[in-house]
Amino acid sequence: HVDRLLTFISPLVKDEADQPSEDDVDKEELAEEQQMVASIVHLIYSDDTDMHYKMFSTARRHFGQGGPSRIKFTLVPLIFRTLELVRRIKAAQDAGNEVTMKADKLLRKFCSETVAALGSNEASIAMKLFLQCALTADECGFGELAYDLFSQACILYEDEVSDSKVQMQMNGVFVNTLSSMKNLGDENYDTLATKTTQYGAKLLKKPDQCKAVYRCSHLFWNAEAKFFDHKRVLDCLQRSLKIADACNQSGPHVGLFVEILEHYVFYFEAGNEKVQMKYLQGLVDLITENLQNGEGGPEEAVAKAHFKKVIAAIKAKAAQDADKWSALTFP
Repeated sequence: HVDRLLTFISPLVKDEADQPSEDDVDKEELAEEQQMVASIVHLIYSDDTDMHYKMFSTARRHFGQGGPSRIKFTLVPLIFRTLELVRRIKAAQDAGNEVTMKADKLLRKFCSETVAALGSNEASIAMKLFLQCALTADECGFGELAYDLFSQACILYEDEVSDSKVQMQMNGVFVNTLSSMKNLGDENYDTLATKTTQYGAKLLKKPDQCKAVYRCSHLFWNAEAKFFDHKRVLDCLQRSLKIADACNQSGPHVGLFVEILEHYVFYFEAGNEKVQMKYLQGLVDLITENLQNGEGGPEEAVAKAHFKKVIAAIKAKAAQDADKWSALTFP
């Protein structure tokens, strides 16, 4: 039925030899058309997981003839529906049911190859899909496979992404994805966390570097993965502080200091033994000095208001646990 349907609507599914050039196509009209075609994926279902997989394979075969302008619409929902199928198959396997297409094979072959088809034409989409596949693999307990799929996203990042805005966005996606994974194993997790941090430290703009590096500190303090590296957290915070100081030499970036202070407070309260009160006090004093000697302006006003809120939050914590915070002198 899937084959007959997609064959019947093939003029909408695949590129034709005599079709207009990409420059002559109405992109909005094409997008609307392909979104309707893609919605067919949500109608494909079978209680038999093997039959369900065969129908998805048929759909992929047809969609694969669509060319770059079409597959970015049609393959994405196919991947997400396939990830749902992976979870169904894994549940069936765990229940002792016999299935021909195993969950890990479906991820390794079908999903990986389908995402790779997007490749360099839609690198951002492909990276995010590889990360979704990695999350599903991790959820199913396939740690090594999750590592391989995450690594595929890293390869695409290194080979295809040069836009600094996209790099900054993807750094956040990498951090959020990795923070949610718990079956990688310490060695693989550490490798990916280190690589993600390196990506952040190499961003084009210094303020982006600063924010990315302090964000990456949370990769080394991850309750999901039960991965806690006290020293690496401090290393990230100190590196971000060094970058923030370089930024502040060339313009009003005291707001970065305040953002970093929030992270120091978080780790101090969480019990990171390397994040000591002397670092918090030094940062509070540094921010106070910069605000007193500043030249005003909207950015400084925002930073001052933010700093007041952070100090108020610390004072509230001190009121509940005086012994922990008593050594901190407030401005």
